[in-house]
Amino acid sequence: VRSVFLFDQLIVDEAQDVLRDHFYDMLNQFINGGWNSGRWILFLDVNQNLFADHQDLQDLISILEGQCARHRLRKLVRNTTNIGHQVLNLGDLNPESFGLSGVSGSNLNLLTIDASSESNQLLSLLEQLRQQNKINQSVILSFRKFHDSVACRFNEEQDTFMVLGGNQEPKRGRVNLQFHTIHSFKGLESDVVILCDLGDAPDKRLLYVGLSRAKAEAHILGMRSVFQELRLI
Repeated sequence: VRSVFLFDQLIVDEAQDVLRDHFYDMLNQFINGGWNSGRWILFLDVNQNLFADHQDLQDLISILEGQCARHRLRKLVRNTTNIGHQVLNLGDLNPESFGLSGVSGSNLNLLTIDASSESNQLLSLLEQLRQQNKINQSVILSFRKFHDSVACRFNEEQDTFMVLGGNQEPKRGRVNLQFHTIHSFKGLESDVVILCDLGDAPDKRLLYVGLSRAKAEAHILGMRSVFQELRLI
């Protein structure tokens, strides 16, 4: 059964999130001519696939590649050079195949923590960003939901900053910051990104997505052993 809504051209961004069997079949109904003879453009990054089975995604891409021209991104334009190098490292991508923004500087800060110091490190970092007038351009990204994050406990431990996650409301007299899970911040960006709640064995693809959201500056709170395993140091 064909859809009553037929489009002459379909453009899909973040296509790695929708290239699954049921979405693939549904979208086929909306394209005039379907996948086989219709006009469509997909923008995707397989390293940002956080929802579909990786092999299933690759299988669908292989099917579609026989029906289209493929163009690869050759330049990272969002991130500074230092951040871009680490994004490529986490994505197991060859730096020689990509151009970087050319904006240099010490833009990636690794904050080594232990199990009990993450909250204190976060407080020190936020105070530093506040003094540098960068706090309003900052976002906290976590591997966990808000109520399981250090940011939730952090709100109860000090009275200068307020991290807004879950049902938290802005508070007068505090510096309010936005909190998001990495999943919910896909496709978005911020001048300054703070990554927390890495744990003992963080998902490398999640860190790739989170770090790639940072335009100018990124701060990662984690254990030294994790940084070494991910080849960040």
